[in-house]
Amino acid sequence: MTSSTNWTISDEHPVELISEGTRLFAIWHQPAKARFAPVVFCHPFAEEKRYAHRLFVETARELCRRGFPALLFDFRGCGDSEGEFTIEGASSDLRAAIRFACDSAGTSECTLLGLRLGATLAAAEPSVRSLVMWAPILSGRNYLRQTHRRRLIRTMLSQGAPEPAAQQFWDVDAYLVGPGLREEISRLDLLAQPGMPGESVLLVGVGPTKRPPRYLSRLRERYAAAGVSVELASVVSEPFWSRLGLVRCPELIGLTVSWLERNGTRD
Repeated sequence: MTSSTNWTISDEHPVELISEGTRLFAIWHQPAKARFAPVVFCHPFAEEKRYAHRLFVETARELCRRGFPALLFDFRGCGDSEGEFTIEGASSDLRAAIRFACDSAGTSECTLLGLRLGATLAAAEPSVRSLVMWAPILSGRNYLRQTHRRRLIRTMLSQGAPEPAAQQFWDVDAYLVGPGLREEISRLDLLAQPGMPGESVLLVGVGPTKRPPRYLSRLRERYAAAGVSVELASVVSEPFWSRLGLVRCPELIGLTVSWLERNGTRD
């Protein structure tokens, strides 16, 4: 069965990855003729993953049509994967996904494509040469503060009173986040991260104007100062990772695919 975009259902294979004994669910997109090294997708956390899933699938299918193998996988404790989500565990999961993608494609390198917290995790992986970061989270501490504030506002609107100030577990977009995970996320800081993410980086802001957000300009300056070839762009779109319903983002897909064709590792 073939669609108008020239990919076939048989090109998409469910696979099981093993990361430190934990089973991870994944989908492997295999083009009829691979021209480039594979792309591994790193999804965001909690409900942002669910909202962004459709765009991830559309991007993977377009990449597959252009000759890129692609791997979409669920970090432990997310989607259909086993286990409990932790930052340390997610890093191990990402390395397992990279090994699978490279082995399956018969290459020694791959590109990472991450959104929000997934982009932050991808930036900490030193083994890749090319990296695409969609709306990355620079500060884990600020990310937790913002998501928790939204939860408090929703609680006030529905119950008329805020939650107690001190709680062992926070409800972060329908995920219970305990003190250990909060501490792990709080330590994430891309502007203070010691290592650099490969040789080529695409930073993409998503917002109401074509002007790149200031926080991404700061990240670009840091990467460029360290000798990384970095391109900064912005697309006009709703924040699709926090919106119910269908949000089309063809400009984001087109921009990303075009950059990967120029900067991704060839097979």
